Amino acid sequence: MINYLAKKITNYYIKKNSIQEEEREAYEYCFDIMLSTLLNLLAIIIISVATRLYIEGTVFCIVFMTLRGIGGGYHANTHFLCFMTIMIVFAIYVIMLKLLPVSVLFYISIVFLIFGFVVITLLAPVDTETKPLTKVEYKKNRIKTLILLILYTLIASILLIFKATKYYAFNIVFPLFAVSVLMSLGTIKNIKWKRNQR
Repeated sequence: MINYLAKKITNYYIKKNSIQEEEREAYEYCFDIMLSTLLNLLAIIIISVATRLYIEGTVFCIVFMTLRGIGGGYHANTHFLCFMTIMIVFAIYVIMLKLLPVSVLFYISIVFLIFGFVVITLLAPVDTETKPLTKVEYKKNRIKTLILLILYTLIASILLIFKATKYYAFNIVFPLFAVSVLMSLGTIKNIKWKRNQR
């Protein structure tokens, strides 16, 4: 469905002479990513409103999408699987927020923060077998990812210090941890793909 819409949008702009025919593939890919991101964002907004986790949902989106967008990680083979992956991650986040007391979230935050920081530092950025990064892109993305990682880690660490803000630290730490897990899975997937190419 998303691929179909991406092609339709691209065709529309080609007919309007806003896009050249030889640029079709690049624009189809861009519209594909844009529509997929909007769908994921819309679903997260709906769940956040339904569960009254407005701030939590907003912070999750900011941290997850910025780190994931630059740092990369595991990518599903279909849009449906990609959508389901993000929904499962967000569902786990919501369930933990709703069911676990702040005292438990505090200790989980510390573990997740350490794990996430180490993994992202070691692996970022993680590209895909179909869209490998050039050396220049790799270097730029790594620097940007590490800057974001340090920023989010500092903010989360400060929030963890004070009793009144411990809860909000988890809102930063969980998406950071989720990105680190996806980076790990993406790295494993890339290793398997390279072995199969031999």
